[in-house]
Amino acid sequence: MEKEKKQHQRTHVPVEGYKIEELKLLDLENLVKIANECEIE
Repeated sequence: MEKEKKQHQRTHVPVEGYKIEELKLLDLENLVKIANECEIE
């Protein structure tokens, strides 16, 4: 019997043009700028 693979729901929305590793290295000022461009509160 094969076990069913559960699909995990994403808890984040990918930021187009950026990789998670890159975003982790940015300071708060740059992250806020990106969030404002993406219209994220």
